[in-house]
Amino acid sequence: MPRSSSRSSSSSDTGNGDRTVIQAPPVNAAPVNVSVTPAPSNKRKKRQPKHPVHDVVVYHEDDNDSWCTVTGCTYKSPGSHAGNKMAHLRSEHPDVYASTQAEWERMCGTSAGPSSSKKPKCSLDKVMMSGPALEMHSLRLVTEHGLSFEVLEYQAFKDIIAPMLDAMPKKERPTISATLTPTKISGLAARVRQKMAAEMDQRLMSMQIDGCSKRHRHFIGVNVQYIKEGETVVRTLAVEELHVRSSAENLKSVLQQILRKFDVPPKNIISVTSDNGANYLLAGKLLHLDDDAVEDVEDLDDAGDADDPEWLDVDLGTEDEAIQSVRCAAHTLQLAVSEGLGKVAEVKPIITAVRELANFLRTPTNVRQLKNAKKPLPQLDVVTRWGSTYNMLKSVASLQHFVQAVMDVSSRDRTQYILTDDQWEKVDDLLGDLFPVYTATIKLQARDLTLGQLLAIWTEAVIALKERRPPLTKAILQAMDSKSKAALYKDRERGEKQSSLFDYPAFNAAVFADPRFFSMLSPDQTEQGKEYLVNLWQKLQSRRGVEVAPEANEPEEDEAPGPGEDNAFATYLAKKNREREAAKSSSRGRSGARNRRARAGGAGGAGVQVEAPSLSGRAKVRAMIEEYDSTKPLPLKSDVLKFWESKRLIWPELYELAMIVLAIPATQVSVERLFSALRFILRPQRFALSSNNVDDIVFLHANADLVREVAQEYLSEKIAEESEEEEEMV
Repeated sequence: MPRSSSRSSSSSDTGNGDRTVIQAPPVNAAPVNVSVTPAPSNKRKKRQPKHPVHDVVVYHEDDNDSWCTVTGCTYKSPGSHAGNKMAHLRSEHPDVYASTQAEWERMCGTSAGPSSSKKPKCSLDKVMMSGPALEMHSLRLVTEHGLSFEVLEYQAFKDIIAPMLDAMPKKERPTISATLTPTKISGLAARVRQKMAAEMDQRLMSMQIDGCSKRHRHFIGVNVQYIKEGETVVRTLAVEELHVRSSAENLKSVLQQILRKFDVPPKNIISVTSDNGANYLLAGKLLHLDDDAVEDVEDLDDAGDADDPEWLDVDLGTEDEAIQSVRCAAHTLQLAVSEGLGKVAEVKPIITAVRELANFLRTPTNVRQLKNAKKPLPQLDVVTRWGSTYNMLKSVASLQHFVQAVMDVSSRDRTQYILTDDQWEKVDDLLGDLFPVYTATIKLQARDLTLGQLLAIWTEAVIALKERRPPLTKAILQAMDSKSKAALYKDRERGEKQSSLFDYPAFNAAVFADPRFFSMLSPDQTEQGKEYLVNLWQKLQSRRGVEVAPEANEPEEDEAPGPGEDNAFATYLAKKNREREAAKSSSRGRSGARNRRARAGGAGGAGVQVEAPSLSGRAKVRAMIEEYDSTKPLPLKSDVLKFWESKRLIWPELYELAMIVLAIPATQVSVERLFSALRFILRPQRFALSSNNVDDIVFLHANADLVREVAQEYLSEKIAEESEEEEEMV
């Protein structure tokens, strides 16, 4: 049975005599109020009548103004828009507005009389929607935006797309359903992975890994981070479900499998940032080794802590430089503060009393009192997260006056729940003691945090804690110190190796490459960072097949600079800058004397200046490093990536090295955010999603910008194919 079609059109007067006609292609009249009609016939359309409001508010072309003719009214408005005129009548002359509106309805046939039995229909002209586009955008709904597949079966959604489907030729109509659409997710994910692999090709990157459990399903999240065109880029590689025990060897195999999906060899990974879980740290350390190169690896439980220096004994002998296992700074600080809170006996009773008061204030009677007084509800904490405990203490402290002087409470409840003056004072002291580390925790959650910023944030927190009174701050400082220095592995041949938040080659190189904070490094750390950069450059050259000649003479190397702000940390940093400048001035004086003696003694002592030979290879890189080392520190709020972009042509090799080490993440907070998305996607109604679907959906959701690019490229390809087919038919 042929489908019925309706013809509908509308036109509007633009005020200068032109008309805009809107028409549209065919549609099933069914449950939709939108009618799409085929191309218009040659019949002349009836001109829309003039709105009667133009006779009341008259337009004058000379001054392009409309004047109201109602007696006593001085209204004037630019232009001749009927809507503005009707709005004036509605607000200032209700009677005139009613009569004018009635006249307009009579002219248009929309009044309650017999002439208005048919209501005007909305029509669309040349709707730009193709079958592939509708299919692609439906895929984006359930991946990029994380909606349930059931959305595709909602009647409202079907009503929205029905006119577009009906306007398409039958052979081009896609099938949009909760059954068929999910089968196409893997194809979209494959396209995005292919684009991402091209973007990451030949790059040296840093990795972030973490694990989580969701109703007895265990997942590992993997992100990579690098700098591209002056911007820090974080890409999600996978959220892989673990079907095996999460031992270090199994995690290493999963990571290698994920990297193979993107054609990324493990040697392109220079660091792996994870929390303090022993197996995750070890998996990153083993990633670059072949399976047969690892001997005597202790099989640790995934809940193990890496704070025991004897927990691992591994032979790390390899021609390639080992991947650095980096401990997440945010997680390390979390553990340190929790440990410090547990060591001070008088803290727990105060927190317990505040928690009981918060629960009491959230009872129905007290909630009504708080709402009537326009006061916020106190927050409740999660016992395992001290940050939420701080927020609870702060929210309850803000209600002290209301609780003590305003709230209506029985004497019995007041005795049982309301804090004494001494307890309120202890709450204030506790908030003051925790404020430096709470502020540091917030700062550590920044998306593109560099290792130099980590050192500054940590040092600033230490300085602020030392200004407070013990015992709590002393306990936290001791825990921070011990947690930041935990050993990660032992090398049989070279002895025990300490790998902590600070003082390892990649860390020193990254801080040295940040001119805001490089004065915070000691001379030994500066030397170690410089050497790491030179070796990294040689590693890059060898991977490119370029032979590097050995250095004849290696120049002496110096220390490093930094910035400032109006606080205790700024004072500390300014002091480090002065020390560095003094050391460098002394070094330059000695170097100048040596150069003068060399010039005088050259050419048989005749005083003839010998031209210095041009530098190449490692010597050239060292010269760049020394030249950079003599630069002045940047202010704290400067953009370090913009600084290096400005030096791109001056120190090209050093610029490339800086872009690599500055991308080493100090935390794996981005993976924590990834798990937040996982909780949203893998909610109870969707918990039966297969492992592959979970991985593909979270992958597409996390890389939404690439999904949009791929969708645009895909649709452009389809348009090009259709154009070619039309040309062939002609």
